[in-house]
Amino acid sequence: MNSNNVNEACRDIHCDYDATCELGPDNFPRCSCHFDCALAMGGGGGKPVCASDMRLYSSVCVMKMEGCQRQEELRLRPLDLCEGVVACCMNFCLLHACLGHIPACISQGSMHS
Repeated sequence: MNSNNVNEACRDIHCDYDATCELGPDNFPRCSCHFDCALAMGGGGGKPVCASDMRLYSSVCVMKMEGCQRQEELRLRPLDLCEGVVACCMNFCLLHACLGHIPACISQGSMHS
């Protein structure tokens, strides 16, 4: 399908939280969350941020990706509000003091408090 068909199908679709309209496999329009956080961070580890859900994210991009996927507005909060929060990914856990060594899986958005 060409971009004109996508534009026409998505004309009346409003996507929130930085999602974009695209045609799914069934050729119906839907809102999708596509973020290239590795590119946005220049390939580096990014700078950890605290969000309004009181979770630590490895970058603003990862926070926005999570907000898009959950369809929830996440806002930046002072980093010290998330102090003491443990970010876990698979079997790796780290405390706020160890944020310089965030496992790669956390920077991909698989992060839980």
